[in-house]
Amino acid sequence: MEKRKKYKVLWLHPHFLNWMGGHRYIYEVIRRLGSKYNCDTVLYSGAMSSFARNEFTEAGIKFKTFLGFSTNNPFYWLLIPFFLRIEKWYLRQEATNSDVVISSMFPLNVLANRLSDKTIQLCYEPFAFFHDPNFIAGLSSLRKLFVKIIKPFYNNLDKNQTIKSTKVLTLSNFNKKWIAKVYGRKDVNVVYEGVNTDFFKPVKVNFLKSKYKDRKIVFHSTDFTGIKGTSFLIKALPYIVKEIPKLLLLISYTIDNKEEKERMELLAKELRVTKNIKYLGFVKYDDLPLYAGLAEIAVQPSIMQSMSMSVKEAMACETPVITSPEGKEQFKDGEAGFLVDPKNETKLAEKVIELLSNKSLRMDMGKRGRKIVIDKFSWESVAERFYTNIRKVANE
Repeated sequence: MEKRKKYKVLWLHPHFLNWMGGHRYIYEVIRRLGSKYNCDTVLYSGAMSSFARNEFTEAGIKFKTFLGFSTNNPFYWLLIPFFLRIEKWYLRQEATNSDVVISSMFPLNVLANRLSDKTIQLCYEPFAFFHDPNFIAGLSSLRKLFVKIIKPFYNNLDKNQTIKSTKVLTLSNFNKKWIAKVYGRKDVNVVYEGVNTDFFKPVKVNFLKSKYKDRKIVFHSTDFTGIKGTSFLIKALPYIVKEIPKLLLLISYTIDNKEEKERMELLAKELRVTKNIKYLGFVKYDDLPLYAGLAEIAVQPSIMQSMSMSVKEAMACETPVITSPEGKEQFKDGEAGFLVDPKNETKLAEKVIELLSNKSLRMDMGKRGRKIVIDKFSWESVAERFYTNIRKVANE
């Protein structure tokens, strides 16, 4: 095996209070950077849940937290300059010892550039609170007001620090174009997001099947923000249920947004499809392949989201997927599922009905979907792209 230089990395992320796709992304990449590429990474976060602490500890990932304040707390936003100063002092030694500092979200891209002149920003997308109207539309009224107040103070800071970062990485070519439009950076590298295909795979024995026997299962994962398109799927249900009365939509969610969940429940009640929806809450990671494998199809009618972890995990489990046209980087329309404008609920319903009514089509699409994930979206390929960029920035 080729002997690689050992790079020391400091990775900054605002918080790990919810175990969402972006958090799992960091977890999976750091694990592989250490095991395969001998990178010594220290992960810093303003706040971390006990679940996240356990995950990182069991994986042998070194992490640090400080004060427990993060972007999840409004006081942090009011005192960002103060907290950034304290965090810079707290991390000064780790930064000195690091070859590269990685940040994955504002305002820690500011902190990264203050700690080092060799920085990588993982920009999942332009900072959603400032630049994603669909995300903002899904916020509560109070949060919308808060975003409106803080944006004039920090919008330019976010833009300037993204421009200043040595290297910017993102998850798709769609986001690459979006970043170029918002931040003016056209030199962004796409690293994609990965799936553990040894874990996400067709399940031969699934105890959930007896629990939901005689039901046609559709699976949907959400955080109740507008970009996930949960309301579009619920609006399509009356058309689907008319043709397939035994349909049951299972909804898992990563954030307990009571206000938005109640809004979805009210919408379902108005449309008389309440009995066709079951809210699962937070599904444990170990159970995700069971639900993906249980479902006849997975539906992620996202807006402005070209990459979805839930989509690719379902594909790896040989479950066909319906998502928005922005998802064409994951698969072509008709290949591993369908690409549908989620705002067209009748068209969305038609495609759900078509798949639920055709088992052989589902099987063919499912097998093609898994092959796509294996060939293009493995965590190993993502970690390799990260390592290439770390090495390049460290040696500049």
